[in-house]
Amino acid sequence: MSLYTTLASLSQTAASNAADGSADAPSTIDNQLNLLASFIAQLRDGSGFTGIGQGRLIGIQVFPSSGTYTPTTGTTSVLIHMVGGGGGGGGTQATGAGQVAVGAGGGAGGYVIHRATSGFSGATITIGAAGTAGSGANGGVGGATSFNAIVAGGGLGAFSGPANATSSANGGGGGGGSGGNVAIIQGQAGGSGVATFAAGYVQGQAGGSGYLGASGGCVVCGLGNSNPGPAATGRGAGGCGGVAGASQAATSGGAGGAGLVIIYEYA
Repeated sequence: MSLYTTLASLSQTAASNAADGSADAPSTIDNQLNLLASFIAQLRDGSGFTGIGQGRLIGIQVFPSSGTYTPTTGTTSVLIHMVGGGGGGGGTQATGAGQVAVGAGGGAGGYVIHRATSGFSGATITIGAAGTAGSGANGGVGGATSFNAIVAGGGLGAFSGPANATSSANGGGGGGGSGGNVAIIQGQAGGSGVATFAAGYVQGQAGGSGYLGASGGCVVCGLGNSNPGPAATGRGAGGCGGVAGASQAATSGGAGGAGLVIIYEYA
């Protein structure tokens, strides 16, 4: 039955418009309502209509750890967002009288966006490890995150400043990436620091922040104490540097944030 579009098209006789299930003939109005309900249902799920429902978002999968990707049923294309592990913050060496030491911040992991219409089912996902905190030494390098051959590189670890009347340390560089066909974004570098005994205090440096979260805040200490650097609070961010005043034991930096993969699935 074709779909009527005006009230004038419907039958005006009681027999034709009686409710279904009565002794009268099936209702023309009821038949039209059934057709409309079917049409609305097909608009919702795309069945029976070429092109209707295609390209819509049907699922999101998040991988905080390594694994294998199994697409949601009906997935025809995916948009992959991925970040490498953040570099660790630098620690400090032990200080003597009249000396200070400062650690720098680790670099953030690279960020890659890739769209795929085939070859994604069963893909191997590797999540980049967090860069280790430098304990009286440089921070560790963040691990690379990968989806098959697509890679988001890890951020570099930060340097540990020497104990001296003036102490300085360079931050770790941000990670890169390869294989993405939408975007490859360099991670933010960690902050580099300089501290002097004459200033009367020591301030560490924050790590690089990423698209999926921030580094921890930088720390400050007076000449008579020390503080370790905070760990990154976001995925892929760099750890912060530690600080030490005069006559202090070696301190540690903060660990970076591990990598992450987010997959948006489309029909």
